[in-house]
Amino acid sequence: MDKFKVMPSNKRIFFYIVIAELVIILCLVYGLTHKHKIYVDPIWIKLYNFGNSSTFKYYYEPKPGQRIGPNTPFGASYTAHYSVNFDSLYSLTNYQVNKPEKTFRIVTLGNSFTAGLYVNTGRDWPSDLEHLLTESLKCTNINKFEVINLGVEGYDAAYEAERFKIRGEKYNPDLVLWFHTEFKKITELTMPIYFANLVKARHTRELAQQFKNKNYYVEWDSGKEQVANELGDVKIFKYQIGQITKMGVLYKGKIGFVLDPVSISNDAKSALKTLVAKRGNAFIIDSLRNFYKEDGVFPRDPHPNEKGDKMIAEDIYKYLVDNKIVSCSKSN
Repeated sequence: MDKFKVMPSNKRIFFYIVIAELVIILCLVYGLTHKHKIYVDPIWIKLYNFGNSSTFKYYYEPKPGQRIGPNTPFGASYTAHYSVNFDSLYSLTNYQVNKPEKTFRIVTLGNSFTAGLYVNTGRDWPSDLEHLLTESLKCTNINKFEVINLGVEGYDAAYEAERFKIRGEKYNPDLVLWFHTEFKKITELTMPIYFANLVKARHTRELAQQFKNKNYYVEWDSGKEQVANELGDVKIFKYQIGQITKMGVLYKGKIGFVLDPVSISNDAKSALKTLVAKRGNAFIIDSLRNFYKEDGVFPRDPHPNEKGDKMIAEDIYKYLVDNKIVSCSKSN
């Protein structure tokens, strides 16, 4: 019967305190280790790093040092390959963090239209712009032009601004060019729905058929639509403008907003013009030719092809030179 003796009250209290402390500790450990645990699709794990942002759980960046491809857009007659440099940027060049003397440095922000989806790295509009500046301008005060491409497919304004904070700010750019084309999506909310849709489509074998038909956006568009139905376009639009405004406040340097010639709405134009007027040290490029109507996109996909990217670069170059955004001193 001794082994069934009741534990003295003071020992029972101590025992309960120890158990309570252990439960608290286990809860804290669980919370710390599972706070940012998310489901990421296996295909994305191969291509992207997650967890670099303390603000967004689903923020992703291309894995550095990789070559990706081939990737064939629907209706195209060729395949594209992408190169990611050591700083997780779509670029053939590894740029010095410390800006070389007499270098005019531009950083570009955007989504797939800036990243160069479906065109070879080096044929995207930021690369074309760097080439144009280098070949066309001979300046006594500038020895070198650099256009550092921070664009990543699928990004919205919040992720684009986060990308600048994580990757772009350290490059100390003379100018930021922001080609934001998506005002109807919140990437942080779309990603988990998109991944869940991929799981379902893979289980039902729909995904294989979609990829065979090069129809890559079914699950993505479904995720966007679900978020839009829950929040409404107005709230999503205000969120995007709010993120752009926040970036404009935190970053004090010169910013140029590049407007898509077709998809930009009057509301978005008006909001950006108001932002530029209030902020100062900013401008809007609203003079891009309609590359959609001049064979500048793929037959069955709205992304710029090599011709479209070249048109975008030419029009941005013209604006920068005509409006003396690039201060180029020429010898007599």
